[in-house]
Amino acid sequence: MSSRYYRIVICPNCHRVQATTASRRFKCRFCGRSCDISKVRVLQVVEDGMEVPRLIVYWRRKLLKEGFKVV
Repeated sequence: MSSRYYRIVICPNCHRVQATTASRRFKCRFCGRSCDISKVRVLQVVEDGMEVPRLIVYWRRKLLKEGFKVV
């Protein structure tokens, strides 16, 4: 049985923090742009899907506090 990995990423177009299970390309759920995983900032990779909502909030707050433009 293979494990599913969740990647917390930032869309380079709309700057929103989101999670994806894609390993090569993902489509932003907010702006609809398709992006290569290799060309976006992957903030964290986790196996537990229950952690994803908490991590999205964590990264959004952390990046805003550091002055990054995220939504």
